[in-house]
Amino acid sequence: MPDTAGDSQTLLNARESYSHRRLEELSLALNRMNSLQGVDNLCIYATGSFGRLEASEYSDLDLFFVQTSDEASTVIGRIDKTLVDADVIRLARDLGFPEFSRDGKFLEVHQLEAILDHLGGQEDDFRNFFTARLLLLLESRSIYADPVYERALKRLVEAYYRDYQDHEKDFRPVFLANDIVRFWKTLCLNYEHRRNRPTDDQVTRAKSHLKNLKLKFSRMLTCYSALVWIAAKETGPGPEAVFEMVSLTPVKRLLVVAKCDATAERHVGRALDQYCWFLRSVGRPESDVLDWIKSPENRDEAFGHSRLFGQELFELIIHLASEKPFLRYLVV
Repeated sequence: MPDTAGDSQTLLNARESYSHRRLEELSLALNRMNSLQGVDNLCIYATGSFGRLEASEYSDLDLFFVQTSDEASTVIGRIDKTLVDADVIRLARDLGFPEFSRDGKFLEVHQLEAILDHLGGQEDDFRNFFTARLLLLLESRSIYADPVYERALKRLVEAYYRDYQDHEKDFRPVFLANDIVRFWKTLCLNYEHRRNRPTDDQVTRAKSHLKNLKLKFSRMLTCYSALVWIAAKETGPGPEAVFEMVSLTPVKRLLVVAKCDATAERHVGRALDQYCWFLRSVGRPESDVLDWIKSPENRDEAFGHSRLFGQELFELIIHLASEKPFLRYLVV
């Protein structure tokens, strides 16, 4: 049954309220953790559906740890990090979150200085700096040490705007936009890499289909909501404007862009209706979702919705950038 605009907004509001409540519970508990006390300049932020503030009770909890540095701070040691990991895992269980994916592989601390030093370099993706950096910019919510989180964001945005001071009137955020596009393409390539080992196992195949569906909805929204937001600006946005963008969820970026004109409003409304169809479809126990997507008929319907969603975002960015020559790099 097709969604109405009112139904979509009701769902989005409910998911945002739920996400805020759960993240607040987690944040309060983290601030009472003894193992985090005395660790210098360490922030923790949520990404994924909680970072986008669209989580359901079945959503995974995706966390990233970033440590900034100064002359007085000390890089967290292996033993201290092991104690933090144990407490975070125990805490997530106590609060009823699903188990961390891939056996907690990504519960590691990234040093901000290393992220900045390797920005665009050979080790950027290999050491997971690329993912930590782009998710920090595009879909993160601070849940521990807000001042450290904000400091990390500020330094990261400044890195993308290193030439801004001498070009404020004609600055083009090509570096930032290219990195976002690169992130989207990397997500697509990573998905294809996982398909290199064909299998007849129905559960494994269903999980692959589900990852593909999430790629074409939530991953696409994360990346292209930022590009659409940039395209909606009359001139290249400065660093302060980008801080504003980072504070908005992907959905709210689209809602801001919808105010540009009637055409933008129409594209955003249609895109969000499709996106809410996706949220309803996957906001169930994973076993139910996997059983659902095993069906070829259900998959055809699902990917039909994803094509409509992608088409609306494509037409939206074409519309916004069509009369702004400096933004052509976003769509060619």
